[in-house]
Amino acid sequence: MSLSSSIASNPPLLLSPRRATLTVRENSQSRLLEGIGVNWCDAFGMGGETGMGRRNAPLNTPCIPLLDNSEGWDDVLADLTLLKAGCIRFLLPPEGFITRRGTMDFDSAHFQRLERIAAWAGANGASIILDTICVPQHLQIKGEDGPGGANQNRAAADPMAFAEKFAGPLLDYCVAERGWTQIRYYNPVSEPLYDGVYHHPKGDSHRAYAGLLASLRKELIDRDLSPQRISLIGPGSPTVQDWPIPDFHSRGLDLDPLLDAYDQHQKSARFDGTPPNSNLDSLPMTELINRHLLPHIHYAQSRGKPFIITEMAHSYYGGANGDRNGPATHDTFLLDAEFTIRAINAGAQGVLRWSLLNPGDIDGRWALLEPSENSYRRAENTFYGYATLIRYARPHADVLETVVESSFHPWPHVHACALRKSPQGDLTLLVVNDHESEQVELSVKLPTALRKKISIIRTDRIVKHAKIDEARRDFTDRLPPRSLTAYTTLDYDPLER
Repeated sequence: MSLSSSIASNPPLLLSPRRATLTVRENSQSRLLEGIGVNWCDAFGMGGETGMGRRNAPLNTPCIPLLDNSEGWDDVLADLTLLKAGCIRFLLPPEGFITRRGTMDFDSAHFQRLERIAAWAGANGASIILDTICVPQHLQIKGEDGPGGANQNRAAADPMAFAEKFAGPLLDYCVAERGWTQIRYYNPVSEPLYDGVYHHPKGDSHRAYAGLLASLRKELIDRDLSPQRISLIGPGSPTVQDWPIPDFHSRGLDLDPLLDAYDQHQKSARFDGTPPNSNLDSLPMTELINRHLLPHIHYAQSRGKPFIITEMAHSYYGGANGDRNGPATHDTFLLDAEFTIRAINAGAQGVLRWSLLNPGDIDGRWALLEPSENSYRRAENTFYGYATLIRYARPHADVLETVVESSFHPWPHVHACALRKSPQGDLTLLVVNDHESEQVELSVKLPTALRKKISIIRTDRIVKHAKIDEARRDFTDRLPPRSLTAYTTLDYDPLER
């Protein structure tokens, strides 16, 4: 029998393409108050090993442009503008500006850099979360550090002294004197309650943290800063599953009267259907969101307060453990993108990635922009991926209800959120296909006819933040495996700032 007759009598089995339908509805579920943003850690490059309050965090490798490096600053701020970051968490290390006499040096380089970031935020409508990382050493209680990762980062010996002599004057200078009104949130201590970071060697760390917030709130009210001008945000636990509110309640303590917004950090998700590994204790995305994130967001919503993921640093593909290049890979970016989309649908009102600039020698290659002589180069996977994720997710956008029907089982692999600036405003859909190898034929059904054309912007393993096509009204598209696609009526050219 000839080959041709064999094929004719036994035609090859043609597999149907994987299909999904995305239906966007008119009703708004929540609002993306702060958009998607980045972290700026000003401790990097300051020298020593105590500026971040953690063990094994040497700060000797420069990654932030020197103040007189105009080319570097121009490039960094221009690329922030291209990203259109909605919010920046600025970590301000006390050790960098507290003098030997215990006073604050407001002429230090840290405040000059904060001034530049505040000016950029003001010009671009972005918010700033100011985070002072840890209690200044001269105000810490005496004693041993906790058994975890803290390094000279104990609780305040006198919470009122912290408020009156440090946080109050600091915020007065930044907001009242300098007029950096884009600073809208303040967090006194980063990750205070886990791994010994706000350790009280002679008492209870939960009670000590609640006492700090109470003293701080009183001081900021007395200075007419809170809540009208500065919102206090906490508790900033290191992963979503670490939620300390029940531990406070078991002690008869309630943080809600002391906080204006709730936040957590996040690093422990993995794609549904992928196995655990030795890099960290991870959870499947659906379990993490349904069992942990959703209840925490609902808790904040029930009290009329925002919930923000202020630091996202997924480590499933490496970082401090495993592959040090893991944070710079496309797979880590897509894990970030899917978590962000699903967190927004769950009601998170902002998600901030760790970190815009990073030395790469502490816990992995996290930077979106990496030093290159006097300038900076864009990390290919993460910078361009985040350009697709951030640029079209504008702050204060309404989050519309979406329904995804997928032919995959048991995991849908396709996830989406829909953002609209106003009832008749620009519309953006962010869609992830997280399947390792399968392309998906996606049918999109919109609630109303759009007057403007829809630009299709994509990042996948090969294409990086590129305009693929245009569409109108309901349409069909093919999603490559491990891809993020933005469908948007916003008229932003992908490569123009």
